[in-house]
Amino acid sequence: MRKAVLDTNFLISAVKWKIDFFSQLAEYKLYLVPAVVDELNKLAEGKGKDAVAARIALELVERLSPLSIGGRADAALLAAAKEGYHVATQDMALREKIRSIGGKVCYIRQKKLIVCD
Repeated sequence: MRKAVLDTNFLISAVKWKIDFFSQLAEYKLYLVPAVVDELNKLAEGKGKDAVAARIALELVERLSPLSIGGRADAALLAAAKEGYHVATQDMALREKIRSIGGKVCYIRQKKLIVCD
């Protein structure tokens, strides 16, 4: 089974656009890094659409396995990519960094499809 680690902006976008990422990524075992959970918690404390989406995302990802990779979110996601995990992110710059080290990415296209390369 393939492994994927989810980024904050991927989760927020998936919730906002009502994308069932669990079914679209069914062939992957999904993981989170602690920095992403921290970012979601900070966003959830605020107000507005992102805060609501962050609270929903936190509920959805409660059952996901944590990866013990410390550091800031982008650095942790890059480290996970080096270990062979797909990284699900909407961040174009991060996707390019991951691809440049030979990593694999997943992202949302047309607000409904998740594409992995």
